[in-house]
Amino acid sequence: MFDNVCKFLAESFSADFATWLLGEPITQCAAEMIAAQKFNEINNIAIKTIYGSVSSGTAWRLLKLERQTLSIDLNDYTVLSVVILL
Repeated sequence: MFDNVCKFLAESFSADFATWLLGEPITQCAAEMIAAQKFNEINNIAIKTIYGSVSSGTAWRLLKLERQTLSIDLNDYTVLSVVILL
């Protein structure tokens, strides 16, 4: 049932719902990642995964796009936590 509700909200309120749920910077980053993916497909560039990030200037949130699945790491990473990423 939860999946049906999410599907309904995403289809009915697509851009407005995504912006409300995730915030403007993340939806902008996701749109750019999808555009990069489409560009790669059109130009026969075999890159399976597109990575993105959103920063407040002191913290970063990371995104990953594989096929039609967008993953958003809900952790905020700072310069102090960069070792975790490596």
